[in-house]
Amino acid sequence: MRIAIDARLFGLEHTGIGRYVKKLVEGISSSDSPHDFIFFVRPPHHHEIKSTQKCQVVVADIGHYTLKEQFVLPKLITREHVDLVHFPHFNVPFLYRAPFIVTIHDLLWHNVLGFSVTTLDPLRYAVKYLGYRLVVRHAVSTAEKIIVPSLWVKKELEERFKLPDEKTVVTSEGVDRNFSGNLPSLLQPEITQPYLVYTGSLYPHKNVLTLLKALSLINQKLTPKMTLVLVSTRSIFTAKILAEAKSLGLSAWVKHLGFLEDTSLASLYSQSLAVIEPSTSEGFGLTGLEAMAASCPVIAARATALPEIYGHAALFFEPKNHEELAAQIQSLLKDPRQRLKLIKLGRAQAQKYTWEKMVNATLRVYDEVVGTNREQ
Repeated sequence: MRIAIDARLFGLEHTGIGRYVKKLVEGISSSDSPHDFIFFVRPPHHHEIKSTQKCQVVVADIGHYTLKEQFVLPKLITREHVDLVHFPHFNVPFLYRAPFIVTIHDLLWHNVLGFSVTTLDPLRYAVKYLGYRLVVRHAVSTAEKIIVPSLWVKKELEERFKLPDEKTVVTSEGVDRNFSGNLPSLLQPEITQPYLVYTGSLYPHKNVLTLLKALSLINQKLTPKMTLVLVSTRSIFTAKILAEAKSLGLSAWVKHLGFLEDTSLASLYSQSLAVIEPSTSEGFGLTGLEAMAASCPVIAARATALPEIYGHAALFFEPKNHEELAAQIQSLLKDPRQRLKLIKLGRAQAQKYTWEKMVNATLRVYDEVVGTNREQ
């Protein structure tokens, strides 16, 4: 069977989804699957994937959420005469009617909406949001199977769209090996101990303001003061968060580093007091697992999929309760034994999630779907 993967999001610049697609393509390329695969990839990443007799790379320089995606991509796929397509994100073209699988990582934008989460004018935002809802409904209703990263997302999908249990399959994501082992010390001079780390975007649902309030509460009494390191690419929300930090008197203690490669990020994690995951909406929890693999405790919001993924290996707080978050942070300062216990539990928790497991589980979904279609 010929199976295509829409790998246009291949690459770490596309954050968690980009890593997921990258690991899926790399894992399939080295697998012993009997199927033939076609990877649709945007430049320049097509050079990173080696074409073989079993795995062919096709350049698809088509942007996401565009009219070209809707009209050109289906023609490109159809030209390759494939039996099944895996779309690793919800943006399945309306005009594609042949069998496909889709990965739904979360339903974030079903739950987080309004003008505070966009830079668009009201009319453009309304049109874009309507398009998003229609595209997701099309993907969910017409897919042969839906892959999700957690039981939380599976349950939410099934309840919202009235799906049968057998249509959604959980294939958890994994932790890259770059985050474990002997990590070099790569701290920048301006980062002083003790410090916390937040990694991710600065959208409002990431709840970084609650983290800033907790830091302000801690630093009122702490000497030396605690630093917060933000690892996030710049956006319009960066300026808003830095302005909030200034209003709380935290400008000297909030360091924005931008994007970091895995090695530098793992080193940063390993020397920090904790990684904070304050988000109110997550379909998985890759950031925290990577921190755990790097021997760093995790403190997370008690929200959506995070308790499921982190289990007993993290400390939790109610998402909007900055006082509870501050108390959890202070507990690690006061009790080094608790921190060491969390590090041990975290390493074990991170080892449960591997990209190899994700790839193998995904290949089983392919086998099931093409087997079903072959019998029809």
